[in-house]
Amino acid sequence: FSGPVGCGKSTALDVAETEGFETVELGDVARSMYESKHTTLSLSEWAERQREEEGRTYAIERAMEDYYPSSEAIPGLVISGVRDPLEIEYVRQQVGLPELVVDVCWASQLERFQRLDRDKGYAQNFGAFLSRDAREIQWGIDSIIQRQEYDYWITNKGSENWFRTVVARMLKGVYKKTYLTPE
Repeated sequence: FSGPVGCGKSTALDVAETEGFETVELGDVARSMYESKHTTLSLSEWAERQREEEGRTYAIERAMEDYYPSSEAIPGLVISGVRDPLEIEYVRQQVGLPELVVDVCWASQLERFQRLDRDKGYAQNFGAFLSRDAREIQWGIDSIIQRQEYDYWITNKGSENWFRTVVARMLKGVYKKTYLTPE
């Protein structure tokens, strides 16, 4: 799953787990690395520095080392938090999963800001949110969208129940190369 903060990736991952898929959340991988560094930088600032120092695929590489250590395929692996076309390329080429399906979740900035849990360290005001949002979208989500490197586009502006239902159907293969938007 790819998409900006607050678009529903965590909810989609929860649905995947409920449906019996193995899951990896790249944000959790980055957060774990960040917490072990004892830095004064914010998570977002630290992630930006990691991308510069270790490369744009640092999180997916660590995730695949931790969750995909052998050459045996993990059936039904769902990765959330993909933010860069190079991460997609890494999984397809380096890990050897050419059948990777990319799903973009999307919602307006205001909808996403209103969904965020301020207690978990997300932006405390809309201006800070917009700044973080712009930085993270430039990490590559914009390129994934512009290049249409996705198989599904889910506009998450309906109810949570609608979104969960759409994600479950998508994971079961009901939809093929489509845009999913509530009516």
